[in-house]
Amino acid sequence: MRRLFVCIVLVLAATAAFAQTNPPAARISDIDRAAIRSKIEKQLDAFSRDDGVVAFALNSSKIRAMFRTPERFMSMVLGSYASLYRPKEVTFREIVDLDGIVAQLVYVRGGDGIAVLAVYPMERGIDGEWRIDGCMLWPVPESAV
Repeated sequence: MRRLFVCIVLVLAATAAFAQTNPPAARISDIDRAAIRSKIEKQLDAFSRDDGVVAFALNSSKIRAMFRTPERFMSMVLGSYASLYRPKEVTFREIVDLDGIVAQLVYVRGGDGIAVLAVYPMERGIDGEWRIDGCMLWPVPESAV
């Protein structure tokens, strides 16, 4: 019984810590909004300079563990996220709450001219720094542009 109580307390403490370090989008400060935008801008800039080390370092520990090296990460970007590699147009939209996950929406027109909506889930580390925790691309119909 004591172990169950300890487990429950630990789960509640972890949940409270996560909620404090990852607030809902509606409670994101202007400073945090600027920091989130800056991380994404830095990564896009690193892509444009073929700087895989910098681009890789801006990711969450989960993403870094998944790809293990900047070279593998850049290979994935070139293969599956070409729109982000050297975009012609980038427009930052709102920050949204996706089921408790803070995500930055970014309109991107890739070098191929195809428009996508990039959804960047963000993670706030224990150091307080925002990190990119993935990216999902959604096609944008030309009629919506």
